[in-house]
Amino acid sequence: MNRVLFFLLILFQINLVSCQPAPNNLDTKLRTALLSERLKNTWVGLSVYNLKTKQTLCEINSDKLMAPASTLKLIPTGLALNTFGGDYTFDTKVYFKGEVKNNAVENGVLIIKGAGDPALAADRLRGYYPKELFKQVADSLLSMGIKSFSGRIIADISVFEQMTTPGKWLWEDIGNYYGATPSGLSVYENILKLKFTTGAEGSKAILSETIPTTELQLDIQLFAANTGTDNGWFYGDPQTQARTVRGTIPSNRTEFVLKASLPNPEKVVSNMLISSLVNNGIACKVTTEIWQTEIDVSECRLLSTIKSAPLNKIAQAANYRSVNLYADHLFLQLGKQKYGVGSFDTGAKVVYNYFKDKNLPFEGLQLYDGSGLAAFNSISSNQLTSFLTAMYAEPGFQEYLATIPLAGDTAGTMRRFDNKVLRFAELHAKSGSMTGVLTYSGYIYNTKNEMLAFSLFFNKSNISANELRNIANEVFIQLAESN
Repeated sequence: MNRVLFFLLILFQINLVSCQPAPNNLDTKLRTALLSERLKNTWVGLSVYNLKTKQTLCEINSDKLMAPASTLKLIPTGLALNTFGGDYTFDTKVYFKGEVKNNAVENGVLIIKGAGDPALAADRLRGYYPKELFKQVADSLLSMGIKSFSGRIIADISVFEQMTTPGKWLWEDIGNYYGATPSGLSVYENILKLKFTTGAEGSKAILSETIPTTELQLDIQLFAANTGTDNGWFYGDPQTQARTVRGTIPSNRTEFVLKASLPNPEKVVSNMLISSLVNNGIACKVTTEIWQTEIDVSECRLLSTIKSAPLNKIAQAANYRSVNLYADHLFLQLGKQKYGVGSFDTGAKVVYNYFKDKNLPFEGLQLYDGSGLAAFNSISSNQLTSFLTAMYAEPGFQEYLATIPLAGDTAGTMRRFDNKVLRFAELHAKSGSMTGVLTYSGYIYNTKNEMLAFSLFFNKSNISANELRNIANEVFIQLAESN
């Protein structure tokens, strides 16, 4: 009897062991890479989800709220494509009102009605715009016999709220090109290029040209140094023309270009219209105005419609080249479309409601912009991976995927990671970085050709960005080689 009981007990134990789930080797390998001694002072967050099997493969501090940096751009670009469609354009229109007498208009009005196009006349998407932006306006006026125009040029920027600089942006960011403030009439990506000449080490840099020409009031505290790098920084209120530039740039240069945020882009657009009229033979005597209140154009004549680059190209540039202005514009457009007000508050509200409607984890999510520039943005790796999972189920997923940088593509921010060398079937990911922060989020295929959604966050890190990239590289290899 005792032998029978003993034999049954052995069989039960063998069966119990065989029923235990096999250890998750991927989880073990990822924890080894991310919970090592070298990262003991770094906040690490990881969330990996298999979109085919609908299984969570690994979670490390996945519910901890962290700064996403530019991986946040994945949200407004995705929602904008869902909302408007990839072929959508933001159309800038020019209207005319006035009476023509003897080939002249007196007390006339030209209205430039901004639609919040983030890429108007931008170099990277220039092929989608007329070579001379307002040539059609000049041609239309000439066709009406107008050779002289006096009156007003009004820039209507009411599509967005008046104050479009997020309050959580840092002072050291908003004067520089990547901290450009959105406008209903943005132009040249709201970037001001300044050319400097330098002499010997220690000498003050001399400003030789600004592109475009502006009424900038610049305090130059910029000096030459024996270095090959740009260490110049701009400071100033985005609502004024006053700027201070500090730091160093290379010595003995005849032309060294720095980029700052462009104040009052609406004024620049108005001046572009004036130049176009004059260059095409129309004498101008005008004043320029900027209106935040929407102008009634029902009794005006439409002279020109300038279509933007298609939205899918704008979204791709936002993600591939990490253009903050583009992502913030799309964030504002989402708020405008849904709530009638183009603001960062309404843009955030659209995101929050999407998370709620899709039953995505929402607790603690806090967004202050669409670009990720605000260091106080808070989202967990699980929340961002959950958003990517929801996007995977959307009808336009393939179009969205095409906007996310492909590893090894020199046109994007993932160019340091080579698909062939790392044996990836395919890796699409958005990177993000700021002081002490490096993040990655996107999609990758494993050895079974199953797509995984993932988000990897490093926050408050005291180790170099290169070392963090190497660690991220280890994670990507483990994901690609998993099965």
